[in-house]
Formats: sequence, structure tokens, C-alpha cells
Amino acid sequence: MIMKPSPSQQATLITLAVIVALSPLTVLAPGFRLAVFAHPAARLSALFLGADCVPVDQGYMIAHAALPVWISPACSGISFFVLLAAMGLGLAHRTRKLSAAAVFITALMAYALTILVNTCRITVGFHASVWARAILPSSMWAGVHLSVGVFVFLSALVGAYAIAEWTVIRQAR
Repeated sequence: MIMKPSPSQQATLITLAVIVALSPLTVLAPGFRLAVFAHPAARLSALFLGADCVPVDQGYMIAHAALPVWISPACSGISFFVLLAAMGLGLAHRTRKLSAAAVFITALMAYALTILVNTCRITVGFHASVWARAILPSSMWAGVHLSVGVFVFLSALVGAYAIAEWTVIRQAR
């Protein structure tokens, strides 16, 4: 006898399916990642840093006098988008059946939040790099860069989950 999965199990399966379906975007199509994800975040960061955002061979450069910042396809934040969209669609399924409109709105919100969070990561990363170069040996600079990215993206993902879960619980009552 085959049992139908519970709504919670269905939500988990939807989350997994979205991650599997969108994962190739994280390593393929560097031009797409640059144009759609990295470029808007780089432009916003440049605006906040009071610098120009200049196209270069492998992406973009924020031409700041204190420290130029290179934005490559790896800096696009698309992995965060995949996780956020998958989480959002899984949570949305828990409260109602997914419609095309719900999928579109969830993807749009995940995209906007990805650009915002990636802008924060680039901007905070700039300030952390300036600080690290002033007081830490060069062997630690890459670790500071990585730590900022992990901290910003993980905090945003946990925060988005907490807010979404709280909203889902409130709607269920």
C-alpha cells in the first residue's frame, strides 16, 4: 500500500526538487549569472560605496580608491537565490496548493532579496577587506572574504526562514 506524503513531506520534496532543478544555474551560464544577478548587486554596492561600477573582462569592477572590488560570476549570489526560492516554494506549498502566480511571486521575491543581500555582502565585504588589509597578514584576507559571505548569506537565509515560518504559522491559525 502506497501512502500519500503529508503536506510537510510534500513541501520538503518540492524544496528538494527546486534545488535539484535550479542547481545547474550555479555553475553554468556565467554570462547569465553576471548580467542578471551580479550586475545589479555590483551597481548598488558601487552606489553605496560612492564609486563607479565598470565592466571588465571577467565581470565588473567597483573602482573605489581605497580598494577596487572585482565582481565575477562566482560573486553573483545565485546559490543563495536557489536556496531561497526552494525554501519559499516549499513553505508556500505548506499553506496552499502552488499556482503559477504563487511560483512567480515567490521567485520574484527571492530574486529581489538575493540582489539586496548580495549588495550587503559586497558592501560589507569591501569594508571588512579594507579593515583586514590594515591589520591582518595577507594570508588571512581570503578567509575574511569567505567569512563575510558565509555570515551575510547564512544570516539572511535563517532570517528569511524565520519570518516566512512565522507568517505561515500565523496564516494556519
